Amino acid sequence: MRNAKPIYQVLKQHIVDGIHNKRWVEHTKVPSENSLCQEFSVSRMTANRALKELTAEGALYRVQGLGTFVSESLPVKSVLQIKDIAEEVEARGNHFFSKVIAHKEIEAPPQASRFLDLESVTQLFYSLVLHFENDEPIQLEERFISKEQVPNYLEVDLVTETANHYLKQTTPLSGAKHIIEAIAADRNVAELLKIEKNSPCIMITRITWSGNTPVTYSKLTHPGSRYSLET
Repeated sequence: MRNAKPIYQVLKQHIVDGIHNKRWVEHTKVPSENSLCQEFSVSRMTANRALKELTAEGALYRVQGLGTFVSESLPVKSVLQIKDIAEEVEARGNHFFSKVIAHKEIEAPPQASRFLDLESVTQLFYSLVLHFENDEPIQLEERFISKEQVPNYLEVDLVTETANHYLKQTTPLSGAKHIIEAIAADRNVAELLKIEKNSPCIMITRITWSGNTPVTYSKLTHPGSRYSLET
């Protein structure tokens, strides 16, 4: 048939349709090359081309040793410069303090592996810190950090020094990307920020680089009623 699509395009459309229909949602694994070969009776080269092109187009991302996953569809990007939360609070004449919920080494989740370009590395540093202005929580900071780039991160006292301040002093950061979302607080976030479940929040996803190497991937969540974003 002269107008028939090449088979690799059929595979691509199959995956794209599955994403649009929520068969595969963000950060879930799509069928492997072997699975596509068996389901569509195609060669491994054809299946590889379909997945490779969707990855190049940004619809998918690959994590070595784990598979291929659905990318985020985040439409709003910014080149904001985010101030250190401690400096921001103290500049308003208020009292700042932090509560450390987690500060440890963990297995790298797929999303962090993707943003930090970890390839075969499976471990990274992780911290979850709640920041307060006076007695009110204003930011939940979830941070994933490359062990290779920041080897002494677990020695930092995150009660007395913010991760942002430590990184500025020890790791020369050359660039950052910010993604801003309006989200509804899930139960865990609501409990930590002392707000009602499904309350509106602002979440800033931040990826930083030193030279061409990714250093940190962070998610900063703020109660919508207690935070304003300035450029």
